[in-house]
Amino acid sequence: MKLRIFITKQLLFSLLCGLPCIAYSNNDERYYPFRKYSQKEGLSSYNIKKVIEDPYGFIWIATQSGLNRFDGRSFIVYDKSSPNPASRIVENDITDIVIDKQRNLAWVSSATGGLNAVDLSTSKVQISVPLTGRNLILTSDWILSMQLIGDDIWLATNNGLSVYNIRKNITTHQCIIPFRKMQMENFVINRLLRLNEELMVASVENFGLVFYSIVTKEIVYKYNLDKTGYNPGSMFDIVQNPKGGVFISTKNGLAKIMLDPKAGMNKIAIVYASDYLFLSGTKMSSIGFDKNGTLWFSNDAGLFIADKENRKVITVKSSRLAAEIDKENRITDIFFDNSDNVWLSSMQGVMVSANKISPFISYSSFNNGTLKINHTYGISPFSDGSPVYICTERGLYLSDRALKTASCFDKATAYYSSFFLNTKVPFFCTSGGLKILSNNKMADPSLFYPELKGIEKERFGAVINVDDSLIYLASYIDKGLWIWDHKKSSVTYLLPQDASDSNVTMQINSLYVDKAKNVWLTCNQAIFVCMQGKGLKRMTIHNNKDYKKHSLFFDMCEIRGGYMVASYGEGLLILDSEFNLKKQLTVLNGLSNNGVYNLYPVSDTMVIVSSNSGISRINTANYQVNTYTEEDGLVSNSLEFNFNPRSNPWPFLNSIYGFTIVEPRYFSTSQTIPKIYISEIKIAAEDNIRDIKDLDLLKVSISNTTIQTTVYFSGVNYSNPQRTVYQYRIKELHSKWIELGNNNFVQLVGLNPGRYHLQVKAANEDGVWSEPKELILTFLPKWYQTWWFKILVFFATAGIVYAFYRYRIAQIKKQHEIRKNIATDLHDDLGSTLNSVKVFTNLAISGVKQEESLQQIKENLTEATMSLRDMIWVLDDSLDTVDELVTRLKQFALPVAAASNMEAVIKADSEVNSIKLTKEEKRNLFLVCKEAINNSIKYSGATQINVNIKPAGKKIQVTITDNGKGFNVDEVKKGYGLKNMQYRAGQVKYKAVTSSEQGKGTVVDIKPV
Repeated sequence: MKLRIFITKQLLFSLLCGLPCIAYSNNDERYYPFRKYSQKEGLSSYNIKKVIEDPYGFIWIATQSGLNRFDGRSFIVYDKSSPNPASRIVENDITDIVIDKQRNLAWVSSATGGLNAVDLSTSKVQISVPLTGRNLILTSDWILSMQLIGDDIWLATNNGLSVYNIRKNITTHQCIIPFRKMQMENFVINRLLRLNEELMVASVENFGLVFYSIVTKEIVYKYNLDKTGYNPGSMFDIVQNPKGGVFISTKNGLAKIMLDPKAGMNKIAIVYASDYLFLSGTKMSSIGFDKNGTLWFSNDAGLFIADKENRKVITVKSSRLAAEIDKENRITDIFFDNSDNVWLSSMQGVMVSANKISPFISYSSFNNGTLKINHTYGISPFSDGSPVYICTERGLYLSDRALKTASCFDKATAYYSSFFLNTKVPFFCTSGGLKILSNNKMADPSLFYPELKGIEKERFGAVINVDDSLIYLASYIDKGLWIWDHKKSSVTYLLPQDASDSNVTMQINSLYVDKAKNVWLTCNQAIFVCMQGKGLKRMTIHNNKDYKKHSLFFDMCEIRGGYMVASYGEGLLILDSEFNLKKQLTVLNGLSNNGVYNLYPVSDTMVIVSSNSGISRINTANYQVNTYTEEDGLVSNSLEFNFNPRSNPWPFLNSIYGFTIVEPRYFSTSQTIPKIYISEIKIAAEDNIRDIKDLDLLKVSISNTTIQTTVYFSGVNYSNPQRTVYQYRIKELHSKWIELGNNNFVQLVGLNPGRYHLQVKAANEDGVWSEPKELILTFLPKWYQTWWFKILVFFATAGIVYAFYRYRIAQIKKQHEIRKNIATDLHDDLGSTLNSVKVFTNLAISGVKQEESLQQIKENLTEATMSLRDMIWVLDDSLDTVDELVTRLKQFALPVAAASNMEAVIKADSEVNSIKLTKEEKRNLFLVCKEAINNSIKYSGATQINVNIKPAGKKIQVTITDNGKGFNVDEVKKGYGLKNMQYRAGQVKYKAVTSSEQGKGTVVDIKPV
């Protein structure tokens, strides 16, 4: 069903054309600390088309030469020529961006290329739909704007409207062009905006507004601004106010689209915005509404805020705006992110500012930039009826009280400071001496005040007024202090008592009046106090911990019952009332720089400190430090010393490029908590680098070939990204958080295999911390570090230990067996022999066969001695070689054979001499050989016995032959001797084979099995 439209045309006509132009005053100004980002900072192009924020808080910027994703610190650039497919898009001229929360994508339109979709989590290009492809069919060649509704992307082009369906991947509606009959050359839709669930509105160039049904995608109403007599080309922007209402910017003010709720949203009215009638006649190009519903708008003249409550326009001022925005470079888009930061797009880049008034008002020039102000030393106190005097290194400048315009009074002289006498008569301390301004000319003050005769040529720097009667004048060139009592017409000169000290100079840097009206002098090497104008007393700083003589005192002030002293190069010294050093603040405590100049006590708890690298704001209750630089609105980071820092009710910061006035009431604590993400992980292995980008990543595995893992994180905070700081910890390794400063990465090297929980968090410029973001890192082990390998090693070790244990048991058993055998031998052989000796001894004593018994005793003892020697030989570890076996056999066989008239030949091959024998082998082989030799001597009747030993693998083979009568092996019953030989050989895994024939001798072959 078509929507019924209600348009108050005559009312619209009267509002747009008939109302008188209400002029607004631009005297009201607010300063905002804008930061600019351009190609110098990594932006792909200066020409900005669109700025939008995704659900993660990242900013996406459409430019004429590519797409950019920004985290407040660095840019990811998407380009059609990118060598990385993840960053390659179809065309560089980006016209619009819409966020698809359903698919977690950013849809990007290019003017003549088509569409791309970028994954918001991984930052990778996921979809490319070329304009010339079969899926995206347009009878135009220029996409200008987009809107996403469900699965449909509405595309505004230079020749109508088309709808692309994401799910079907086709253009479902093509070229909805309703004005063919009007013979329009082009149907150019500049902007699309969704009004509600039913209506979409399009601004059509050279025509007006067209309303579409979202359901049917048909036109339900069109409004031609020509019919009202209104210039149809003057409509620039359509935006929605978060407080309600859709607004249109025009060259004549602000119009509003009204939907009639009583008619079920079936009626539309376009009327002038009644809340903003005071802007009638005001040209507006770009418009935007912040979270409070405050209107911001721009035109050729700059950027403005419409204050609805006061019915006035406030000019937005900033040194960045002044330098970048002019008639030929206007702001093309105004966008507010979820933290209410304001983003400005232009032909010169993008600028961003926190939506809060800056406490800094900076001046580097006047008169539209034609008059430059450099090296300022001071500014005169505001005095009724008097201009503002700006003292500089190169002259004196006069400005109006609003500091709008200025003129040069003197270019020939350096002006150090100024003061007023009785709030009316201006005095100046110059390089040419003390001057008074009279009748618009500089004059000698002694002509008006005779008591100044003699000091009018002195070069004074610091000046201070006490009780409206005493004026303290400090010498700029080490001469001391003069006190002028203009009411009594007298001048007093003071020098410290120890001025003769060669280590003390009287170069007075500044003067300070405490609550008791005492005047303090800070000099290069000392601090003095003048008690009620009655002399100077030198103060000594006591450092109880480690005495150090401090110097270069530039300024001081009272704080919380003590003092704060600016010591150049050493930072701030915090002293108690007795001048004992309590604390020292340096860059380690957050101070902007140790080279401090002036102190500006604003309240009991706030002191502003200038330095040669920005300023610091000190909370004297807890000594928390906040720092500020050019990015925050200072005219320059290179500040200079001010002779009269407290001559005005507000801090005045002078620099080489102008000066900055500080309005402390606008200092505020940022409660914007940075959004912390793990933005990238680089895993460097031996042969490659693995790069992971996934904002939703919770855990990652690190291969065992990794050399170094670098984890990057983003603390999204656009209000002051330079001062976003980070901390990290690994739960398994650290009990406390580790400071990273503003480094947004951590490098992990040499971690043992295992699972680690890496936690990171970020804090904004005021120390407000985010909740930790956690990433689980699993470092995979090498093959020899795996659990299965460790188990295998365990069982292998256990097996080796067990095998060694079994081996030792076997060895012990063998030793035990040898001992048992030896014991048996001793019992059977030696025991029986000794028993025989006993018997024969008794016979000899009794006289029975005495001679025969003695002979038998002799033979038995000889045999026992030989058996005992054999046993000792077996047990000797040093005689366990084959060579020793041969020697032992010779010792046994040669005497026995000679006694039987036989020749014994025992020899061994040379390669067997060093072969080691076990004790069991040595014993059994010897006994087998001994038995074989004994058998041959007793029974063979041979004349020669040969024993030959040769190698048999790792063991030996012993062959014993004789030339005796021989015997038939099969017929001879095996006696105890042969069986014993076989048994003993078998014990050491040898076998004894006896072969013999009648008349051919006998062979005993002992060889390993």
